[in-house]
Amino acid sequence: MVNFEAKPKGGKNENFTSDLLGVEVLLETNERVHLFIKKIIDTHGEGQSVKETSMFERENHMYSVMLPKLSALLETAVPGCEPIGPRHVFSTTGVIVLEDLSASGFRILDKSIGLDLEQGLLVMRTLARFHSASFVLHQQEPEIFKMYDQHIFTEPAMQESVIMDPKGDGQSVKDSSMFDREKHMYSVVLPKMSELLEAAIPGCEQIAPRHVFSNTGVLVLEDLSASGFGLKDRLVGLDLHHTLLVLRTLARFHSVSLVIHQQDPECFELYKHQIFTEPAMEQSLGPFCTDMTRLLADEIVNWPGFGELYSKKIREMSGRMIQLAEEAARRRDDRFNVLTHDDLWINNMMFRSPDSVRFIDFQMPHFASIGNDLQLFINSSTIPEVRRNHIDTLLKEYYKTFCDTLKALDYKGKILTFEDLQEEFRKSAPYSLIITMVFLPTIYADNDADIVMFESEGAPSHSKLYDNIRIKETMIEMLHYFEKQGASVFDYKSF
Repeated sequence: MVNFEAKPKGGKNENFTSDLLGVEVLLETNERVHLFIKKIIDTHGEGQSVKETSMFERENHMYSVMLPKLSALLETAVPGCEPIGPRHVFSTTGVIVLEDLSASGFRILDKSIGLDLEQGLLVMRTLARFHSASFVLHQQEPEIFKMYDQHIFTEPAMQESVIMDPKGDGQSVKDSSMFDREKHMYSVVLPKMSELLEAAIPGCEQIAPRHVFSNTGVLVLEDLSASGFGLKDRLVGLDLHHTLLVLRTLARFHSVSLVIHQQDPECFELYKHQIFTEPAMEQSLGPFCTDMTRLLADEIVNWPGFGELYSKKIREMSGRMIQLAEEAARRRDDRFNVLTHDDLWINNMMFRSPDSVRFIDFQMPHFASIGNDLQLFINSSTIPEVRRNHIDTLLKEYYKTFCDTLKALDYKGKILTFEDLQEEFRKSAPYSLIITMVFLPTIYADNDADIVMFESEGAPSHSKLYDNIRIKETMIEMLHYFEKQGASVFDYKSF
């Protein structure tokens, strides 16, 4: 070797478990050799969990043992058959050296675009050869597959790391019931709901993606995007058609929850308290709520129609926002209670044209007022024209589906009147006001905004969020909107 040059490979968010290097080596023969080096990351964050799993051992074994054996089988059976992976050059503890495919013209395609039909078929043919050769190799040498008997998600280090990075946002997630709630929803509650709805209304649309597998720290779900579902643009919001679609699905979700609660009340034991009451959530989310509320207080002092009086009141509230949200949302026996999603906004639902929607992210369900979900969804996710002009239409459509579904389910309990629903909606406005004051800027923030929501050491400054004129205009509109519903910042002590 005469000389070499090494350069980092891979862009941001392209590899999370390895440091990647491309190396060009100049040999004495004047030949240039291009190599690709993968080195396990060595940090106290993601890399520590990777080192404690079998992830590197599996990859090393695949490149150094399995793929050469598979290639030998294929070359013997199908001379000239294309290799499945890059050629293995060398490996040792924590390091794998491979042929650099980019030097031969190979490249990664744009993940945001996806593969066309021709490319998809090319991958499927290569995958078929990989699978078929592995089948033959397993017959010949079953012991060689021993390492792959267990899924890597069953390993304790993976179960720890999949939930969170223990030095960042995720510690609060791990210490709260957030994951337990979501796992129970997908594995127990939502399948019960689907079974009841399908029996009562054959062909009824599913509410959520199908649960495949779950374990400590791991959830495996149906990939809705493979069936044509996708997110809508949070910066645009939902039109009337899509809003009504969501409300019909929400009505079925709420109504079937009443039936399950009647049949098996213990099933909802996990959801009796609001997640904001948990110490881990108060500790980690509290600084963010305080920061965002003080930021609003700083901004509102100069807004037409608000001024110093509003600023002072909002600043007084800033240190108690978690407690105020908890009090406003908590379950009361004199309210009409159902199982609420409690985080139902535009990014937690996926749509497929023309009339399908699925709810996702069931991390905060709470058995509480039927009005909570309605307020949070309508105020966070619809275009202004829908909020301003169609509230009565929205509530009537929701109520019709709610009653029709309960009738189909042969529900024998109390059913609220439409006037009761309107009153529940009105009484939930203070909860929605609190959530809006804290989280509305994150809904309309630019995609490159740096927002850290869970941080027990104190939230970073988000002072530039209100430079976005749309956030300011929407907040002004929403504060006036809540006052018309009878929810004012001046009433916060009575929540």
